[in-house]
Amino acid sequence: MARSCTLVLFALLLLPAVPAKVSAQELPREIDFSRHIVPTLYRLGCSAGECHGAFAGKGGFRLSLFASRPDIDGLNLRGTMNRRIDPLHPERSLLLRKPTEDHMGHGGGRRFATGSPEYRLLHRWIAEGARTDSRQQHQLASVR
Repeated sequence: MARSCTLVLFALLLLPAVPAKVSAQELPREIDFSRHIVPTLYRLGCSAGECHGAFAGKGGFRLSLFASRPDIDGLNLRGTMNRRIDPLHPERSLLLRKPTEDHMGHGGGRRFATGSPEYRLLHRWIAEGARTDSRQQHQLASVR
């Protein structure tokens, strides 16, 4: 019993922390995929089981269930011949258009508004090259 509780606690510690909501004026100085993008997509419900976190994904796009594998999410977002991310024209990226435009046929409906903090965060991340590798090394310090 104690061993299973320890394993569950350890697994929860490995999940990316959901950052506090970003105000309309402040965005992180440096956007980190694992620390900012993955938790934002999680908070918006994109990696839920009934959405892109489903085993087969939705609409040809798959994220790890509950944002449990940011490394795989990065590969799926940046895959070859991918229309989801357009660093030259971020506003054309499906990652921004589908959840904000009603006529795009997004099964999950509108998830956020153009100009919202979530939109601005994702737009800036895409414009800066949509890096999925973390410049900072995140390590688990200890489990008590």
